[in-house]
Amino acid sequence: MTMGTATGWPRPAFRSIIVEDSQQPQTVTSVSPLVLIGGVVIPSEPLWRGIAINLAFWWLLAFGVLSIPLRPWLRHHKGRCPKCAYDLQRDFANGCPECGWQKDPHPAPSMSGGGPAENES
Repeated sequence: MTMGTATGWPRPAFRSIIVEDSQQPQTVTSVSPLVLIGGVVIPSEPLWRGIAINLAFWWLLAFGVLSIPLRPWLRHHKGRCPKCAYDLQRDFANGCPECGWQKDPHPAPSMSGGGPAENES
């Protein structure tokens, strides 16, 4: 009797085949190709197309999940606005003129510039 298994997700990536002796069903006569460890069958024959599809799937998933929170940090590290990527030339104190990131919506009046007290003389 021949049994085979294929494992992997989203596509099967490894398989194993067990050929049992028909006279003694508990005896494995041919193991091709798999490893028996403590009675556990471990698939060891690679299915290259499945490995490539699984690798691409998991890499894209990990890259997509990790790139979202890293994007603002990378922009800030390059001297750009973390919100819109405008080139701030590392001048983060004044905020972003493009999108208003870290801009004070009500700036405090300056003490030196053109108030009504100076214009009365």
